[in-house]
Amino acid sequence: MGQFNGYQTKQGEQLLSYLSSLKGQHVTAEDIIQHFEIAGIRIGRATVYRHLDKLVQSGNVRKYSFENAQSSCYQFVDCQDSCHHHLHLKCKDCGKLFHVESDILSQIEDTFMQSSGFAFDSMSTVFYGICKDCAANHENV
Repeated sequence: MGQFNGYQTKQGEQLLSYLSSLKGQHVTAEDIIQHFEIAGIRIGRATVYRHLDKLVQSGNVRKYSFENAQSSCYQFVDCQDSCHHHLHLKCKDCGKLFHVESDILSQIEDTFMQSSGFAFDSMSTVFYGICKDCAANHENV
């Protein structure tokens, strides 16, 4: 792990260590703050946001922002991470973000490029819908 843009502090290292332990899961800043509170580690809200910004700028963490969302999600980027060919699915009910591995994404990218010359940013592309848990809850209502 180590440094990110020369901005290395104990709290920054704790945050980076926590994010890397999540193995590609997405968390919000609030999730991170809650984790440190439960662990008894004092780290302020502003400090978490400041470190997340630095980690995003350095490329150690990806930030996913969504339309009409109150918060962004963050994901640690492993140097061996191949986060380029999966789909991002966001549940409109519970707000969870899912990764689905798929070769279809490169086919979609090729189709858009050939038909319209449009190159989209697959890292920022999110498909919205309802996850299976929320769908099951709707059926039970």
